[in-house]
Amino acid sequence: MVATFVDSNDVGGKTNLARITVYVEPEVKKRLEIIAKAKKRTISNFVSVLIDEALESESIDESEKDETGNNESGNSKPDDSEE
Repeated sequence: MVATFVDSNDVGGKTNLARITVYVEPEVKKRLEIIAKAKKRTISNFVSVLIDEALESESIDESEKDETGNNESGNSKPDDSEE
């Protein structure tokens, strides 16, 4: 999966949100469309909710980090940029 981050000032409408472009397999897109439609949401809104929920469940308590930014298990916080 590939993500592209765009400054919110470049978005067509007025928003404080940043745009992310994600490339997924056609089957994944179809499943997202079906579920989003069933929930009466746009795909964008549905995926945004999924991301929020995933980040909430994966968040690292700041007190668990050492001075280098690593958590106690030695894993560093993932980088926000992808290539």
